Amino acid sequence: MGKRRRKADREVSAGGIVFRRQEDQSARFLLIRDPYQHWGFPKGHLEGVETPAETALRETTEETGLTDLQLHGPIRIIDWHFRFRGRYIHKFCHFFLLESPAAEVVPQEEEGITDHRWLTLEDAFEQLSYENARTVLKRAGDMARTLVAVGGAVHSVRKWKPRVKRRAESCRRWPPSRLAAKRARPWSEACRQAGPGDWCPAPASRSWNTPCPVSWSTPSSSPPIVSPSRR
Repeated sequence: MGKRRRKADREVSAGGIVFRRQEDQSARFLLIRDPYQHWGFPKGHLEGVETPAETALRETTEETGLTDLQLHGPIRIIDWHFRFRGRYIHKFCHFFLLESPAAEVVPQEEEGITDHRWLTLEDAFEQLSYENARTVLKRAGDMARTLVAVGGAVHSVRKWKPRVKRRAESCRRWPPSRLAAKRARPWSEACRQAGPGDWCPAPASRSWNTPCPVSWSTPSSSPPIVSPSRR
């Protein structure tokens, strides 16, 4: 009889892909070198009752020193498995597209950031250390290209709402029944821990909602185990 596979602990983080417009109507993307000497994007764990978007802004500012960042919208969610100090972890990371004004990057050594580079999309693809980050960068490149071309925003984050199927939404009445509310994950916890497709009652909007929009990319069922990383 084979060994039972150990259940993975779920962790949720968020990060930002920062770009800057150039005079020639092109874009440059920011990569940073993390404590593991790998090149990637600013990211980190959600704290308190933060939303993924708030975490992406905070972590990017803390790790790069950039301020006045403009949040254009969600890119996608990626996930992976890894082992860390005896734990088997399934990690989800929300990525958002951020735009930076002409400000100087100051890598924060106390955050473990030792270097940074502004690169073209093609060069950033080559420099990235993580394979799964390339899929996010490709999508970010398409979004940034549209932004630069039209000279505006892809869409407003404040007005953005998850695109859900009416049929699924109509099946979730408000207020929720006692049993449904008991079984559902609290909204504040869901914003930190829920995965794509999870539904929970959102008191602010007086409706059921998904912290991870179903229109985003659905994580793979069996992603490969990668090198340990807590960020």
